Amino acid sequence: MNRLPALGVRPGTGLMLQFAGVIALSVFAVGLSGTDWRRGFVLLLFSPVVEEIIFRRGLQELLLSRRWSGWQANLVVAATFALAHWALRGSLEAVAVVLPAILVGALYERWRRLAPCVLAHALMNGVWLLAAPSLT
Repeated sequence: MNRLPALGVRPGTGLMLQFAGVIALSVFAVGLSGTDWRRGFVLLLFSPVVEEIIFRRGLQELLLSRRWSGWQANLVVAATFALAHWALRGSLEAVAVVLPAILVGALYERWRRLAPCVLAHALMNGVWLLAAPSLT
């Protein structure tokens, strides 16, 4: 039957439920942080989807297809991700995205799928909204 026994749903549905849970927690984080809903939408949905398409499906996949090792591709993508954040923010705080970018890059290298990367990215942004709402 190809179903998840605990949930009684197909595996793709389980991932959708996880995504919905992350979004719900993220919306809760926006409410607690006092961040307006537009900034929350950008940080919790739009940015994770767009950035993971560009940096994982685009740059990391390109480097991997050109036979770069996984760790080399991941480090280049993480550094490029940090540079892009620095260019947009104009602040050295953008360097703080390097470690999370490496973690998300490792997820991509492991499964070569965007969904886990987008979920992790949205969750990390939600934590960031809670931990440092004035810096977002």
